[in-house]
Amino acid sequence: MAEFHDAKSGKSLDRPGFKRMMEAASRREFDVLVFWDLSRLSRGGVSETLRVLEQVKAWGIAYRSLQESYIDTLGPFWDVVISLLASIAKLEREKIRERTLAGLARACKAGRVGGRPKAEDDHKLVHELRKLQFGGKSIRAIAMELGISPTTVLKLRQKD
Repeated sequence: MAEFHDAKSGKSLDRPGFKRMMEAASRREFDVLVFWDLSRLSRGGVSETLRVLEQVKAWGIAYRSLQESYIDTLGPFWDVVISLLASIAKLEREKIRERTLAGLARACKAGRVGGRPKAEDDHKLVHELRKLQFGGKSIRAIAMELGISPTTVLKLRQKD
């Protein structure tokens, strides 16, 4: 039994775990592909999802969804069900994207600048760091006192 994991979004098939899974399936290293739900396998839309499942099926690998018991290689309407669910997964991905962009636009309109401020550009921070460093404080103590990471402290020290 093998497990394949990806941290990247299911919108793309260009994921390391997905690629390893497909390679293992092509070599018939397992008999059944079990996934949590269809959206965890692919969010690329109907044609992409059907293409993946048809390829897996062509290699002689059965598949099954843990959350959607009606998704398996058995039953006469599997392609209809998969098409519908793949469409829903793609729509959900697009809704998430729209909500994210709307939230960023709203924040920008309110004057909020997104992202983490560049600590390297903050002269006051550099001045405080030097003062604490000359006071004999450790990197971790300086980081805690200034509210920055020890890595940022090291970067700032190297610019000195």
